[in-house]
Amino acid sequence: MQKLYYSISEISDVLNEEQHILRYWEKEFKSLRPRKNTAGNRKYSNKDLKILKKIKDLIRVEKLTIGVAKDIIDKNIPFDGIKQQQVNFTQNKQNKDIIEIDKSTVKNLLEVLKEISDILKS
Repeated sequence: MQKLYYSISEISDVLNEEQHILRYWEKEFKSLRPRKNTAGNRKYSNKDLKILKKIKDLIRVEKLTIGVAKDIIDKNIPFDGIKQQQVNFTQNKQNKDIIEIDKSTVKNLLEVLKEISDILKS
């Protein structure tokens, strides 16, 4: 049977992460806001645990930066779409590099044509 709330030590054990890491993630991810009891102790819900598991997977398994993971979690981007977005980003960067090369080639050709035109005029 699942509990309604978990302490930070229980969550730390489940995720095999240090408590200070969990507190740091709480500061970084606005969608992660565990309740606190009257003593100020964190009470993590099952929803919080699910978010923490996703954060851990993105950072530890997928090796994404905290900034990218924040965007994914806080903007609720589907996890399945991450790999495709990374591929699209890489392809777009490669296309941009090709365009930059083409611009440079065109610029060089224009300079050569100008030189030829100057030679022909004289």
